[in-house]
Amino acid sequence: MMRLMKADMYRILRSKGVYISIGLMIGYLTITLLAQAQGSIGVVDTSVAAVEQAEVVWTGMQTVRNVLSNVLILQYFLIIYFVVITGADFSMNTYKNVVTVGMSRWKYYLSKLTLIAICSLVMGTLYYGYSFGLASLVNGVGDNFTFGFFQETFIGMLLPQLVLMFAYVSLTVMLLNITQSQSFAISFFAIAPIVILIVSSVIPALNFLGDYEMSSGLNAIGTGATDTAAIFKYLITAIGVIVISTIVGITLFQKKDL
Repeated sequence: MMRLMKADMYRILRSKGVYISIGLMIGYLTITLLAQAQGSIGVVDTSVAAVEQAEVVWTGMQTVRNVLSNVLILQYFLIIYFVVITGADFSMNTYKNVVTVGMSRWKYYLSKLTLIAICSLVMGTLYYGYSFGLASLVNGVGDNFTFGFFQETFIGMLLPQLVLMFAYVSLTVMLLNITQSQSFAISFFAIAPIVILIVSSVIPALNFLGDYEMSSGLNAIGTGATDTAAIFKYLITAIGVIVISTIVGITLFQKKDL
């Protein structure tokens, strides 16, 4: 399992797409900071957002809070890792070369999920760290800064958000096993969070989804508009999705004819 993860990491480090993804993310964050405005994904009140952005200087502390409130954009920079780590194996049927030479299918499946989780954490940390570092250089760290700020934002906001995003990753990997279609799985990964967020916002009968659905949780956690109990509810939902989709994915993968 470790050898497969090392081989995949070697592929990642040699993939131009990965570096392009990192460059695009850094470019997006740089433009966001210099313009002191950011694009939005999902349903937001743009008039309120514009007024709030105009009134506040984007110090390091403020910039981190702003980018975490729109952290769903990070999910799109993670697509390349799904493609390199697991999507390419299925599109080219190279996964057969691994599972026919002694590696159990469940170890193969878990190694892919684990490596994507590690890459997501690294990219999330870069997203957070670059935002804070560049904004601090340009506009200062911010008033009343203490190291408790990192506990509040990195541990209390970003890490739970990454767990919620990983729930979509686990669903995507499961769908890849079911459909054997990389394009379908990537489309789900890219579109599903937005579709569910919009549907739960505009259809009153489905408003309850906002109390559980992961992309709603990303917004709520990032804006600080939720308490510990609500965050726990989102996390339990996400962990449930991860566990169930992983069990289903492994079960189907073990029954798959090579």
